[in-house]
Amino acid sequence: MRTKAVLAGTVLICLAYAISVAAQFGYPLKGSWSGYWGPTKTENRLLLLFDWDGKTATGILNPGPDAAPMTNIRLDPPAGGVDNADKPWTVHWEADKKDSAGKTIHVTVDGKLDNLGAYRRRMYGSWTEGTAKGEFDVTLN
Repeated sequence: MRTKAVLAGTVLICLAYAISVAAQFGYPLKGSWSGYWGPTKTENRLLLLFDWDGKTATGILNPGPDAAPMTNIRLDPPAGGVDNADKPWTVHWEADKKDSAGKTIHVTVDGKLDNLGAYRRRMYGSWTEGTAKGEFDVTLN
């Protein structure tokens, strides 16, 4: 009986530790991401800032004088849940930014998020900015 109690206690301690480690990562998008997007080899440098208040994700595309708030931010786990934990999550967001003439350009991003359990997560996928289309690739800083 004592062996079962010790085993149960050990399992509970391990479970508590695993939960606390997972909680340290927080919301998967939260943080500063940097990388590039581009339809050609002339790529555009990106900085993305995401935050999470416990209910809603917010974000800013290229913070600074040319910042554009992100809208419609969605992060969806892979179908199948735990059984597909090694599969990438899908991500979507949009923003309206200004070009050099001050004209509004709509940005739509659809991508995938992988390395979810790692500190240096990666987000990549398709980027549409006005009529320009390309791929983007950013990593969590």
